[in-house]
Amino acid sequence: MISKYSIRFIFSCAGITVFSAWLCAAEENAPKTDQAREKDKEEVIRKIEDLLVPTSHLVQEGKEQPEMAPYLKIIPGADERSTVIYRCRNVKSKAILDALEGMVSTSGTVEESADQNMVVINDFSTRAEDFKSALMAMDVKNPQVLVEAKIVEVLVDEGMQRDVQVEYNKFDAKKGLTSTYGYSLSAPTQNPLPDQGSGFNFYPYSKGSAAGSLKDLNLFVKWLKTTRDAKVLSSPNLVVDLGTTASMVAGEDVPIIQTQVNGGTVTTSTLFKRIGVRLNVTPVLINEDSVKLIINPEVSSITRFESSTQNNIVVNNPVIAIRNINTELTAGDNEIILLGGLYSDGIIKSTRKTPVLGDMPGIIGDLFTALELSDVKKQLVFFMKINIIKKTGTKDGFVGYDINRSASDVLEMGELLYKDKNLFPVTNLRDNKAVKDSKEKENKDNQ
Repeated sequence: MISKYSIRFIFSCAGITVFSAWLCAAEENAPKTDQAREKDKEEVIRKIEDLLVPTSHLVQEGKEQPEMAPYLKIIPGADERSTVIYRCRNVKSKAILDALEGMVSTSGTVEESADQNMVVINDFSTRAEDFKSALMAMDVKNPQVLVEAKIVEVLVDEGMQRDVQVEYNKFDAKKGLTSTYGYSLSAPTQNPLPDQGSGFNFYPYSKGSAAGSLKDLNLFVKWLKTTRDAKVLSSPNLVVDLGTTASMVAGEDVPIIQTQVNGGTVTTSTLFKRIGVRLNVTPVLINEDSVKLIINPEVSSITRFESSTQNNIVVNNPVIAIRNINTELTAGDNEIILLGGLYSDGIIKSTRKTPVLGDMPGIIGDLFTALELSDVKKQLVFFMKINIIKKTGTKDGFVGYDINRSASDVLEMGELLYKDKNLFPVTNLRDNKAVKDSKEKENKDNQ
C-alpha cells in the first residue's frame, strides 16, 4: 500500500527565509539516470529495427529429412473383411479420425490408439487399398512458422522532481566584493552540470558590485515533469507447427495458501500462480506466402494482498490483475504484427542525497535530499515478425537459418574485399610470387 503525505513549511530567522514542499511515498525503486534511460531507449529502437530488416536465408532449398518407413498392416479376416492398422508419423492420430469415419461403410469402424498414435480400421477387404492411399496422403509433415518477437515495456512518468539548490550571498561594501557560497543537488534522473555531483558541492567565489552591503540565503525547490523510459523485456524466437501453440512466459510463481478440513483435521496446501508476461501463438492456416494466427498476449501482476479467514486460520493471498488480448489475424511472410494497449500503474520513488547530511532525521535531512516521485503508467507493446519456413531442414538437418548459404555469402564478401586494391595494396600477399605459383600448381592438379 502506498502512503503519501504533503508538508509545507516556512520559517524566518536572522533575515533567512526558506520555503519548501515535498511528497513522500512508501514504495521505492532504484534511481535511473537520463543516460541509462537513453541507453535503454536506444536498445529498444535497435531491436525493433532488427525486425524491420527482411529475414534472409530461411530454409527454402534445404534437403528433406529422411522419413522412416510407414508402419501399415492389412490383416485379412472372415466374411471378406480386413483390418487396416497404421501408425501416424507426422500428425496425431486423432487429427485424421473424422476424415476416416467419413470413408468407411455403414458397417465399418474406425478406432484410435492414442498412446501408440495408431488408427485401426475394419471394413470390406475391397476398401483396404483406398484406406492405404488416404492414410499416406493425410499423414504429411506440417508447415512451420518462425515468430520473432520483441516485448517492449514503455514507461510514461507523470510525477514530479524536487531539486535543491542553496546559495548564500554576502556583499562587503568596503571592499566592493560579493562572496557566494552554496551547493546544488539535482533530482536523480536529471543530467547534472559539469561541476555538480551527487554530493555537497561547495563553490566560493567573489565578484565586484556597486550595490550596498547585503546578506541573503536562497533555497530553491524545483518541481519538474519526469522523462519517459523504455526497455525490452524479452526477445523470444518461436518455431511453431501448424495447429500447435507456442508459449513464452516471463515472470514468477506466486504462492497462494489454501486450507481444507478433513475429519476435523485442518490441512494447509500451497498453490502457485504464475504471473508476469505470457505470449501464446497458434498458426491456424499456413499458405505459401501468408499465415493465419491466433495470438494471445497476457500480462498479470499483483495489485494488493487481502486477508481472509479459512477454518479459523488467517491467510494473506494476493489479488492478481490480468490484462490480455485475444485476436485472430492473417499476416504475410516477413510482415510485422504490432499489439499494444496493455497498461498498468505504479509509483516509483528515487532519491539522491548528500552524504551524512542527507541521512539526518526530519526536515534537516530533507533539505539535503533530492527527490523524485513518479506515478508511472506502463504499457506493454508486442512486436512479432512472421517468417514462413518452406521446408523442414537444411543439408545438415538444421531447422531455422541456412548456415551454409550464410557462410557462402561471407566467403564471397571476403573475396570482394580481398580483391580491393585500396584495402590490400600491391605489397600484400596477393602479389606474392610464391602464392601465385601455389595457385597455378593447384589449378594444374585439378585439371
